[in-house]
Amino acid sequence: MPPEFVSCSPFLEAAWSLGTFLISVLVAWLILFGMRRAQQKLEQRVRKPALSPQLLQSLSRPLFLLVVLEGLLLGLSSLSVLVPWQDKLGKASIVVVIVLVTYALARSGGVLLVWYLRSRTVRLKARIDEGLIRFLRRIMMLVIYAIGILVLLDYMNITITPIVAGLGIGGLAVALA
Repeated sequence: MPPEFVSCSPFLEAAWSLGTFLISVLVAWLILFGMRRAQQKLEQRVRKPALSPQLLQSLSRPLFLLVVLEGLLLGLSSLSVLVPWQDKLGKASIVVVIVLVTYALARSGGVLLVWYLRSRTVRLKARIDEGLIRFLRRIMMLVIYAIGILVLLDYMNITITPIVAGLGIGGLAVALA
């Protein structure tokens, strides 16, 4: 909520809202810069490809988008013109969080899967085809996105029981085929 002196003028409200958004963009850039700096330090410390820098890289974009979009929604919610839309902005904020957490989980899960399979091949002196690694990564990302969509639909009060049942029947049909 903006301070009292801002609510007397539409121009001051707009300036406050824009300032809130710009501060969130600045904070997001600082976070992104810090994560990239930490990633470079970790890459210098470890000569072989390590998991930590890759995880930082996969999480930097979703975190940047989260801070910027939440700052935008916070700035919009401080405008008195949008008071009737406050509940919608609150729901939009939660939707943004659900979407970006799903995106972050898919990216970091893909990095973890590739790292695990490659470290496993080195440890067991086996060879796993790169095409198989890409295929498994895509399947895992599709599953994470599907779960994220189901969570989002459930939050929006859309019944997901028929969808889950349909997915179960479809999975059974594929398994029996």
